[in-house]
Amino acid sequence: LSIDHDISMIGSDGAEATIISGDDPDHISGPNLSLISHTNNIPELDELIYIEGFTLKDNWAGNGGAITISGLKSDLTLQNLIITNNQGANNGGGIWITGGTGDIILNNVIILDNICSQRGGGIKIDGHHDVIMNNCVISGNHTQNGNSDLQGGAGIFLDEGSSATLNNVTVSGNEIDAISAQGYGAGIYIYDPSSSIIINGGSIEGNTNNSSAMLGSAIYSRGSVTLQNNVIITGNSSLGSVLYLTGNWSAFNFTDVQIYENTGSKVINSYNSPTWNFTNVIIRDNTLTEGPVIVFDEGTGGTGSVFERLQITGHDFGAFYTERVDGEMTFNHCIFADNNLSGSDDYDAIYAVDIYGEETLVITNSILYT
Repeated sequence: LSIDHDISMIGSDGAEATIISGDDPDHISGPNLSLISHTNNIPELDELIYIEGFTLKDNWAGNGGAITISGLKSDLTLQNLIITNNQGANNGGGIWITGGTGDIILNNVIILDNICSQRGGGIKIDGHHDVIMNNCVISGNHTQNGNSDLQGGAGIFLDEGSSATLNNVTVSGNEIDAISAQGYGAGIYIYDPSSSIIINGGSIEGNTNNSSAMLGSAIYSRGSVTLQNNVIITGNSSLGSVLYLTGNWSAFNFTDVQIYENTGSKVINSYNSPTWNFTNVIIRDNTLTEGPVIVFDEGTGGTGSVFERLQITGHDFGAFYTERVDGEMTFNHCIFADNNLSGSDDYDAIYAVDIYGEETLVITNSILYT
């Protein structure tokens, strides 16, 4: 279905009963076209496009197994959709959004069990789009080993200056398959430093990075990340870190976040990630293979990181290792307890290196003990 004018398309009996299918459940001989796309940049596409109440399934396309949105200048709302068992040979197993200036909103959309070979098993967003997702589920999607050194984001992939806001969204059970040589960010992969994500509530849980690259079972980000309003990160696994944060000009702001019972080498690993602001963050009872819990490389160009009421408890390795501090790093009302339980590290709470000159580490009103 190619949309060439403004339209409201509503399934009269709801998503479970109103089905648009590519009739290719094994992704062998499909039409190589998305189930829904649109004609680019024509005058008739200047108002809202509204699509509600369909299941889009069993399709194969080069990009965007179910939906491709390319260069759209009008606004788009996708609501009450089930997008399942589609394949994008390259990008966007379920949805591919690229280019354009219109506002895009997803309400109550389930993106389930889709697959692509490179980027965005569930959804890939690139090209300066601002996308808002409300009460969506992105689950069980996969990426494989496509002909590219840029792979991953089995759930969500952001690139080329795009931004996304997730409100009460579940990102769960997405997987980078073991054949992927370069797969990063099984749950969410933010590739471009100018891209960013804001996550309000919801969860990132049960995602698995089987790639030999190993970085980021929950999130891999080179752009800014804001987590707030009771975000839960749990049950994610890889041989590498649960979260990997990097980017010279990025900021990582976590408020009211719980990270627990994940499996990996570290909970948070970082490189050259200048500014962190953590408030009311609990990191507990994660199963780590080498530790420490957090490796923080502040790099240069930051404004100084602040950790307010950060709790790190119940780990076999030391809690916090910082390699570089740029300016002042502050810990206030923090609790680092019952870490380094294996005795493998020569510190329990904080180990700081390369602090000199005007760089300072400030710890106030905090409890640090084994």
